Amino acid sequence: MSWVRNDGARLLGRVPATQGEIAARCGVTQGLVSMWRASNRRPGSQKRETLCAAYGIPCEAWDRVVACDAAAA
Repeated sequence: MSWVRNDGARLLGRVPATQGEIAARCGVTQGLVSMWRASNRRPGSQKRETLCAAYGIPCEAWDRVVACDAAAA
């Protein structure tokens, strides 16, 4: 089974930090980070820059759609 989500969410899911740690670094709530990781929301440009600097997630990754395999997620 697979589903579609943005590439930024996929890459954020691979970051070796908790949602709380990511939230603290970005100045947002853990709940918002959870929504980013689930592709329910996308970070704005300033938060994308922060995520790029901190975790190497390209800003444009949030605009790319990818199919994710349930086993790989």
